[in-house]
Amino acid sequence: MNTFLALLRKDLKGYFDQPTGYVLLVIFVGVVSWLFFRTALAAGSQDASLRALFDALPFILAIFIPAATMRLFAEELRDGTLELLLTQPLRSWTVLGSKFASGLTFVTTGIILTIGIPILLETSGNMDTGAIAAQYIGSIFFAGSLVAIGMFGSSLTRNQIVAFILALFINVVLIVIGLSFVTLTVPSSVAVLMQDLSPLTHFGNMAKGVLALRDVIYFIALTALFLSGTYLSLRSRTLSHSTQLYKNLRLGVAGLVIASILAGWFGNSIAGRWDMTEDQVYTLSPATEDIVKNLDDLLTINLYVSSNPPVQIAGPTREIQGFLEGLGAKSDMVRVVTHNADKDENSAEAAMLAGIPKQQFNIETQDGYQVKEGYLGVTVSYTNSREIIPFIDTVDGLEYQIATLANKMVRTDKKTIGFLTGHGEKDRSTELQWFSLQLEEQYNLTDVYLNDNGQLDLSNVDIIVVAGPTEPVSDLEKTVLHAFLSEGGKALVLIDSTVSDTERFVARRNPNNFNDFILDYGAFVHENIVADIEAHRNLSFTTQGGTVLLPYPYWVNAQTAASKIGAAGEGATLTWAGSIELQENPKITYVEQYIPLLQTTDFGLLSWDYQNISPRQDLTEYGFTSDDTAKQLLAVGLEGNAYNSQSESDKQFRLVVVGDSDWLTDNVAARYQSNLILALNWIDWLAQEEALASIRSKVITSRTLLFSSDALKNFVQYANIVGVPAILILAGGIRFIRRRQFTQRVWTNSEDSQ
Repeated sequence: MNTFLALLRKDLKGYFDQPTGYVLLVIFVGVVSWLFFRTALAAGSQDASLRALFDALPFILAIFIPAATMRLFAEELRDGTLELLLTQPLRSWTVLGSKFASGLTFVTTGIILTIGIPILLETSGNMDTGAIAAQYIGSIFFAGSLVAIGMFGSSLTRNQIVAFILALFINVVLIVIGLSFVTLTVPSSVAVLMQDLSPLTHFGNMAKGVLALRDVIYFIALTALFLSGTYLSLRSRTLSHSTQLYKNLRLGVAGLVIASILAGWFGNSIAGRWDMTEDQVYTLSPATEDIVKNLDDLLTINLYVSSNPPVQIAGPTREIQGFLEGLGAKSDMVRVVTHNADKDENSAEAAMLAGIPKQQFNIETQDGYQVKEGYLGVTVSYTNSREIIPFIDTVDGLEYQIATLANKMVRTDKKTIGFLTGHGEKDRSTELQWFSLQLEEQYNLTDVYLNDNGQLDLSNVDIIVVAGPTEPVSDLEKTVLHAFLSEGGKALVLIDSTVSDTERFVARRNPNNFNDFILDYGAFVHENIVADIEAHRNLSFTTQGGTVLLPYPYWVNAQTAASKIGAAGEGATLTWAGSIELQENPKITYVEQYIPLLQTTDFGLLSWDYQNISPRQDLTEYGFTSDDTAKQLLAVGLEGNAYNSQSESDKQFRLVVVGDSDWLTDNVAARYQSNLILALNWIDWLAQEEALASIRSKVITSRTLLFSSDALKNFVQYANIVGVPAILILAGGIRFIRRRQFTQRVWTNSEDSQ
């Protein structure tokens, strides 16, 4: 061990006692930081994650690591010190291990020096620290395999440039074989094997925040493969190639190489993983487990796949199979059956009868593009019910789809949602079509209006939706709605205090906005338009010069404020919304709790003069001043217990009020899926179906990055791009000066002793 540490110390000094090591670190940290912020701070990007960094990192490491490792053996070979070192009473693996440890330590230092990026970003966004930890751990595994490749290239030649080129070539080949533009040009069976051999495939899971055992084994196997080759190269310099010892060594290394290849190539069947994301995004939620564990009958999931899938769905096929196998393991009442739909004509016909169609994919060949067909669909059966998912292109969101279908089939009754009509509300069949289609998966939908007898019948309604009325609602109808809530009813009320004209970009008051109804419960939507100068959408507008992307603060990227109601992490985009004020001592006395649901950042503004809401070239042209900024409430939940005299018991009512109805229209919801997810979560909360909301919210994993000022944004950016490299330069300079002083002091003492 002392020998190993002495060699390790010697090799580390070779990095940190020379300017070359600091130059490499400065370039690496500077390039990584610049590329990350170039993407993370791009127009419209507000994703508080490091995915952009770790998407680019493999390609940067593929160049950086060969440059860092090319000297490890090549320099020793050039100076003639390697033979001297190997003839000492040292084991070759000790030399090999010290070189590998020093190279990995140096590269890991470079990776860790980027830790300032998430640390400083935490000041402006809620980063997923668990996912970040997994990403950095995965990067070290990835780096370890490339260090082994760099050492292998360095052991073959005494020329450092040649060693760099050899290692770079191997890195490029391994990375490129996993890219789609290569895999699309070869047969699917070969493409799948190529993807399994590429480190990009295995690093992809780690970049999501999941440490899978099969990926860890792959990187260990890849590292062992090239370390074995390096060991054989070293021993070949001290052993005669004609000796039996060398032949046995070669056979042993060959066996280890084969074992490493097999472990890396066929390790996909190895189970076990650690989901390090904070919200356990890639792990079955407790709600899903409860659904499958409480089944009274057998739930059968039929998965239809291709035995030789097109390369575009080869990866998702493996992930979906693994997910469903894990789901089946949670309960004896869940059976997962996999069918190879392309096995023969009978299998294809069975898939067609099950409602799983063929999907066509373009495959590039030497003769041009060809069409290849494949299957990837699911049917879910329970007693006499059957549901179909014709095609699945990703495992993301599959848990919610399966859980929703299972819950839908298991439940004997479905709650009913009524949409109030007849007062200029948004129509559910035309303007709220997307929202309605999603609701129909779990609920019965109906329109609610005055019948021929002038009555508003809510006897079969569990939740009432009032979607932005613009015409008067009669006192009779309001009385019925009040009675409905007092009986434990639930309501989603969308208030348009102003109505916007998108042709002329002006707005007007909406005198029939239904404010007087919700005021009885202590909430009021002001007749203003909320803007947010920090969190808003950039929209495309047509000008005389063409289509341009402009900041539009009236489309607010609102932040969620209550996880209790299964809020999705992205919040929602509200359009021309009014601010909500909560009143003290409301007329309805049984309101017990107000729950803020959506709000602006601290840079929210109120516009009371909305005669011109047209887009401007720059935020400063809107005339907003930062002195007027404050956090504005945009949506609120209310709940309480109303005493019912007939049943002599308390009835829990729930009410959600939003200062906008346009945010759920098809035009807006099509752009921002988080709007639908959040609205569905609120409906589930109103229906007291919080379990489904908790599953659905896992689909959204991104977090919002918001800087309080441009000064903070610039500080975070340049502290990493310029500051960290500057510290490295300073540290290198100080170390160089100290070494120079030490060397001169030793030389002077020797001279004096003479």
